This record gives sequence, C-alpha cells and structure tokens, in this order.
Amino acid sequence: MQRRVESFDFLMSLLTDGDNNEDRKRLSRLPGVQQDIFQNSLTAVTKILDFDRGELEAQIALLLSFRLIWRMIPRKLFEAVDPNYESLAFSALKAEFGADPDRIAVNQLSLIFRRLRFGYGSRKGVTSLDLSRPAHRRLFDSQMGRCPICGYTFQPGDIAASRDGDEVYAQEAYQPIDGELFLDVYFRSPVLDHIIPYYLGGDGPENWQILCRTCNGGKGEALSWILRRGWMPPSRISEIVKLTPSLRYAALSRYHLENSSCVIDDGETLRLFLRDTRKMVMLDNLDTRSS
Repeated sequence: MQRRVESFDFLMSLLTDGDNNEDRKRLSRLPGVQQDIFQNSLTAVTKILDFDRGELEAQIALLLSFRLIWRMIPRKLFEAVDPNYESLAFSALKAEFGADPDRIAVNQLSLIFRRLRFGYGSRKGVTSLDLSRPAHRRLFDSQMGRCPICGYTFQPGDIAASRDGDEVYAQEAYQPIDGELFLDVYFRSPVLDHIIPYYLGGDGPENWQILCRTCNGGKGEALSWILRRGWMPPSRISEIVKLTPSLRYAALSRYHLENSSCVIDDGETLRLFLRDTRKMVMLDNLDTRSS
C-alpha cells in the first residue's frame, strides 16, 4: 500500500487518540509546527484527490481577496450618518498598501462601500423579479424560459406564483428516475438571482440571472457558494446522508464548469446519481447527467 501522507496520518492520530484534549485544541488553532505538516503535504493530498493545484490555488486566492476587502471596511462606513465613500476608500487603500492609491482603485472601492452601506441590515430596494419589466423579460427570453443551473423549463403556474407572491412557490411533483438522487421538495417559481451577492456585485443586468427557487436556495445569497466548488469537505453530517439543496447546487455548478460547451436540450434537466452506490452522498461521489 502506498504510504499515507504525513498530514493524514497526523490528523487520524489526533481524531482517534482518546487522551489528547490539548492536542485537539492546538489543532483547532493550527500552530506553526502543524502548519508545516499540512503545507508540506499539500502536493500529495492534491494528487490523491485528483485536484488541479492551479485551480485550488486560484480559489484560495479568490477567498483571500474577499478577506482583504472585509479587512479594509472601516467602522465609519456604518456609523457615520452621511459617510464620504471616496475619502473612506482612499484612507483604507493607503493604510493597507502604504501608498497613495490611484483614482481607479478609489472609485472601485468606494462603489463597493456604497453597496455595503446600502445593503446593511435590509434588502429594501433590491430588485426582485418582475417579468412585466422589459429588462427582466429580455433576460427571461435569453435564457429560453429555463433555469440556467438545472435546465428546468418554467411553467405558467410557476410564473404566476412568482408574480402573485404565492407562498407555495410553485411546488413541483418531482418525478425521479431509477437511481436518481433527489430532494424532498422542489420549488420552481422563477427568482431574480444576483450572481455575485448584490452588496458586492451590484444590482444591475450585468449581475442578474433568473433561477428556479430551488437552485436559488441552494446557492444562497452569501459568499458560502464560493466555498462549494469541489475542494471543501461537507460542513454537516446531513450532507453525506442525503442530498441537500447546497450540495445539489455545488454538483450542478461543477457540471457547468466542466461542460461549458454542453447544451442541455429543451425539455431536459440535470439529474444527480451516485458514482459508487457503496459510498455516501458527497460531492466527489456525485455524477451529473442530462435527461
């Protein structure tokens, strides 16, 4: 048997040792010596999991970039009655990078600050779907009346539920096929989704797509969707016992990433199956097919 990587052996030891309370506390804080163990094992673990290291590093850099934005947010942005966004952005950039920022960077960060202030505490004023609006109807038609994530074709009842604010949200009597993994319930009314959360990406056509409510709920309007691209482990036991909306969304998103040129035929939707029925419901064990 191939020798297991050092970080895996180390982790297994900590998880199975019954008298190591202090070691477990140190693991949760990841001190320097443990950082070295996991860092040095990154190449081996990445190879075993069959991950592309370049993609992995890009996603880590993306997360750290968002963290950098959070770090530059000043308290005055939310405490001031009428904040000067440009001044706050200038000061934040200068404090972080140690030099006077250029005008483009100031304008970009001040725009993000405006969005954050606008979105603080309330979504009042954020655009929701209204198919009587020309921009929304054009978007709906450009998607051919379908959810771009799962391929579901919206029915008249779904659209009526969205328009009338029906609390049932056009629940679908979903018909699975043999071997398919499926959710307990599917809600199919169309929803205007902000591709990047509106408080960062803005509230305009460049940041809109129309999803079915099930896909929208799986994606969530939080940056957590960025974490579900295939290299983060499940966060709850429920995610390995049965299909959840977030796991479904992650699997469908991965399918689109890997099949960017694939077109789902009209009337077809994407369905999920276990690659190995002896293993649990995890992203690594999900196979996505159009049917």
